Amino acid sequence: MTRSLRRAISLLSFSKNELIQFLDDALRRNPYLVNSPVLPFSNGVPVECDLMVFSQGGHCQVALNWEGLPRLSIGNPSGMTPQDGESLHHDARSLVEAVARRGEILYAVAEHAVACQGLFLKGQRATPVPLKFREIAQRLKLHESTVSRAVNGKIIYRQGQMLELSAFFAKGRRQLIRGAIEELIGCENLEDPLGDETLARLLQEKGLEVSRRTVTKHRHALRIPQSRGRLKCFHDDGNRPE
Repeated sequence: MTRSLRRAISLLSFSKNELIQFLDDALRRNPYLVNSPVLPFSNGVPVECDLMVFSQGGHCQVALNWEGLPRLSIGNPSGMTPQDGESLHHDARSLVEAVARRGEILYAVAEHAVACQGLFLKGQRATPVPLKFREIAQRLKLHESTVSRAVNGKIIYRQGQMLELSAFFAKGRRQLIRGAIEELIGCENLEDPLGDETLARLLQEKGLEVSRRTVTKHRHALRIPQSRGRLKCFHDDGNRPE
């Protein structure tokens, strides 16, 4: 594995804002790095979004959002000693190649993920098709951990809405469901806790198609008692009815 590829994989862990900060710091440290000037342009997509999804020919297409990212290139500064110059030049070239490779990997992973979510993105399916990191890794001939890095923390912009790329994957969907369960229970009437059947219905109203049994499984994983147990805890805390 080349140095630039190793750096590209490490950069995949960065969110968009973290990457912008990292590249800004690199520009200040390395005189060989140049932020290539580009014409002022705004695509209307929030800077923090990594990807854009748009329709073309009836199909959902994906594109990287370069808004806010420095456009790195290699310059030729003067006043450098041969020893320092060679080291910094090599490091600058490695970083430029790594940023480009990072973009290629992120685009490839997102392209495959979006291609499987056409019905969801068009509003014809309530929830995404749960994908697996392993399947996409095998298709792209990448390590599963590389796909996981590419997905983690990345945000997609679609028709005025932002959603996490991880929501397209089984692990991300699990986190989404559990987070929604915790939110619903956190806001429930303590004197009338929500049963699993009610939680399933409320989740379905949020676009998460889950059964009562699935809710029960995730509630157990979160170590949250059933509604009767939560009501008992409420009463045990001195809140018994008069």
